[in-house]
Amino acid sequence: MDKRAINKFAVAARRQLIQDISLKLGSIGINNEGVSEKLPSSSNNAEFYTNNAEPVVGKDIERRQQIVKNLRASAKTSDWQPWFKIEVQHLIKQTNLHKKVMKTYSC
Repeated sequence: MDKRAINKFAVAARRQLIQDISLKLGSIGINNEGVSEKLPSSSNNAEFYTNNAEPVVGKDIERRQQIVKNLRASAKTSDWQPWFKIEVQHLIKQTNLHKKVMKTYSC
């Protein structure tokens, strides 16, 4: 078993997860600079936060509201950027994506 190759893979997989989650958050109007308000084209059943994104619907609206609530509560006392990074890490752990990736590639 080549431990350097496994370590290199693990680091690359983690970076990819962070990038993917950051992109997903960006598509729902949450980034390292702050939170976007929903666009006027939104309705009660579908919310839009960027012009290029799919609508946020159903339980995803509640999930977004919870993420925004967590970020705003944490960022009251300090800068937004560190808390955004912490929230991304929390979402990785919450979804167990890192465990699924490692199971896929375990030797």
